[in-house]
Amino acid sequence: MSGGNALTNAWIGPSVTPLTNLNSGYRMYEVDEGNFEIYDAYTFYADVNTFPNLTSTGPTYKIEYNTRDAYGRQANWPADAPLNATFWHQVTEAMQTNHSIVSQFNTYQGKMSVKSPNCTNNACAEAKVCYIRSGSVALAQFCPKGYGSVQSPFTGTGS
Repeated sequence: MSGGNALTNAWIGPSVTPLTNLNSGYRMYEVDEGNFEIYDAYTFYADVNTFPNLTSTGPTYKIEYNTRDAYGRQANWPADAPLNATFWHQVTEAMQTNHSIVSQFNTYQGKMSVKSPNCTNNACAEAKVCYIRSGSVALAQFCPKGYGSVQSPFTGTGS
């Protein structure tokens, strides 16, 4: 597999209504109105632990990250190129050599929740790259188990 044969990618937005005690989030996209390519994405989150009672006050959202800023430099991606399948493949190539990018991805995936487990070991990093590249439930079954969700502890039960 290479960036040259990466065909498509899917943008999966964060949950506005997450599980209990997990942070809420949403994403806004910069889309070219001519070709509909995504050129950037901005993800926002609300820390639910800072609100004593969310039934009487709504959440306050803050910028969590900008996709191009978070991953573009590590992927050696041109500033004017769309964030397409080749971009995401290059991000995963960078993740393979620099596991701190995987750790940051995991933090963003969990919306910076204190409930999300850390992804700081090699097994977790390799599993995350596999999950990102799989793009489907069928292919994800070949990835190491126990690292798929940031809403429960990582178990690392092997493949």
